[in-house]
Amino acid sequence: MSSWPSDFQGTRDDLDYENENITHLERQRGLGDDEDWIDLFMHDPDETDGFLFEVEKIRDFLDGTTSRTIRPDDAEDGSSPYYIAWLDERCYEGGSRVYCNPLTAAGLFEKLSKRRIRPRCSFLPCLSLQASPAVARADSSAHSRPDGGDHTEPGETIDLSCCMRDSRRASLSGRLQQGVSRAPGVCPFAPGWRIGLRWAPDEPDAARRLIFVTDLDSETATVLMKTASYHQARPLRHALYHHIVGRALMSVNFPSRLPSCFELEFHMPFYAWRPFRCEDHRRYARGGPLRNTVDVSFLNRQSGYLPQVLCEAHLTCVISGSDDRHWVAYFFADTYFDGKDEARETVLEYDKDKRSDHGMNADPLTYGNVDADVDPIWDPRKYFLTIVQHRLRQVTREWLQVVTNLRESFSHFEQVNDLSMKLLERLTDAVDAVETWLRNCAAFFHGLPQSPNDSRFLAEIEAIFGNLKSLKQQLEYLVARGKYFSKRLAIHLNLDAVEVGVRQSQQARETNNYSWVMMVSLSLMRIA
Repeated sequence: MSSWPSDFQGTRDDLDYENENITHLERQRGLGDDEDWIDLFMHDPDETDGFLFEVEKIRDFLDGTTSRTIRPDDAEDGSSPYYIAWLDERCYEGGSRVYCNPLTAAGLFEKLSKRRIRPRCSFLPCLSLQASPAVARADSSAHSRPDGGDHTEPGETIDLSCCMRDSRRASLSGRLQQGVSRAPGVCPFAPGWRIGLRWAPDEPDAARRLIFVTDLDSETATVLMKTASYHQARPLRHALYHHIVGRALMSVNFPSRLPSCFELEFHMPFYAWRPFRCEDHRRYARGGPLRNTVDVSFLNRQSGYLPQVLCEAHLTCVISGSDDRHWVAYFFADTYFDGKDEARETVLEYDKDKRSDHGMNADPLTYGNVDADVDPIWDPRKYFLTIVQHRLRQVTREWLQVVTNLRESFSHFEQVNDLSMKLLERLTDAVDAVETWLRNCAAFFHGLPQSPNDSRFLAEIEAIFGNLKSLKQQLEYLVARGKYFSKRLAIHLNLDAVEVGVRQSQQARETNNYSWVMMVSLSLMRIA
């Protein structure tokens, strides 16, 4: 029996989906908040624990710098557009929006600034606009249509000339203000709120939105924060914070606030072992890279000098929405550790695959294993399981390389011991996160509609998780061996120290004896 709430099945009558057209920052500004925009976005009255620390951590990242790095398809002089994002927006009934990938941070901002949900307007020879409660309402507690008041009357007819030129848009806002002010329980438009009437004739809603970002930097994070709606602010906060701090976590959340929504989270740290030098180009404002790299060349026993680098990395996926037709998926993937290697995962590579003769529009969130056009996944739970299945396999493969290299190099146990303990701590966090999720959250994914074989997803994830646990056991064995050898070494060093002490004592006695002999000899010489 599934534990998934029935509220999330199908389009909901208790929601005004046009609320998704208003960003969280616009909403808060409209309510009179004049805080710094970072504080404004990060502040959540329902989450007070650790608030200041999270804000400062995010601010340190946003105020940091990002230097340009050359990736496989980039020009050596850095003149190529810096593509870092992939976006897929579509509606179950209306199909997908026009393909626009790959995207720079500026391109992503342009796309995300468009309205997700088509305004419920009727276009006649003159523009007849029904003022939307979602856009007009400024009361933070009113997330659904009020019971009282009739909002079905036709809106005021507005002369189209009022909105033809930018210089006269104020006229349109003024007319809307007059129409809205008559609706009981509805506040006027807040200054600066966008009306957003322009819409491509055949463009569908972005009911399901997928956002994929490689090597999340401060500019792209700013774009996401400034374009997120009120309902997406909380899950995006979690995604950004856990990705920046590199925390391991898997969870299913149903925030207590209304209207109800769901949050599926997958945050997984790992290390990438690479045979070349590389470093993270993203740096905090206070100094230091976002991800650390460790030169482990001392573990290389081959002849000659071959650099070996251990790179911190992280994957983050958060899916949040109000039902199985309206949701957003965020995915952040670190790829910096592959440098100019052709195997590096880039949004440009995904685009080249789509544009090739026999390619497909590979979904990067699923590591390219799903065709985003031919077989889009609409159910958020099934999509989450698909992502976990393929990305957990990627993490396991990287950990396998780390553990294998560490095992082969274990003869240098003095230096390896501290490193293996640190790695074990991270791998234990990852294993515990997956194990906790399987124990507490797996029930939410049973009984997927129109998916009689949904159990195979969990079965395969459990099999992959079994491999990850096996690697943890191997790493625990290596740590235990390291402690054993360290103990033997300490005993050996103590014996050496005792032996040195004995020798020093013996030398001291011999020196004293020699001094006594010399004194006696000198005394006898004087007497003679």
